[in-house]
Amino acid sequence: MNKTIEVPFDIENVEVFNTEINEAGQLIITVRNTDESVCCHSCGKIATELYGHADARVVRHASSFGLETYIRHYTDLMISRWR
Repeated sequence: MNKTIEVPFDIENVEVFNTEINEAGQLIITVRNTDESVCCHSCGKIATELYGHADARVVRHASSFGLETYIRHYTDLMISRWR
């Protein structure tokens, strides 16, 4: 049985997509970037074209509400059209 909880997340360009307490009693906070452009890792120019999504990264965070807490971060992959 999944339980949910609302968590404020005051980090620029990041939004909380989902929160849940899993069967192991761990708080999982799923976040994603809201940036509409990034610097292309290949050519260094502004990239605005979405071409996929990276695998989620899961990072252990400080305990919250007495629960082990993990941040699950999804990143959109973007590419520069000038590449």
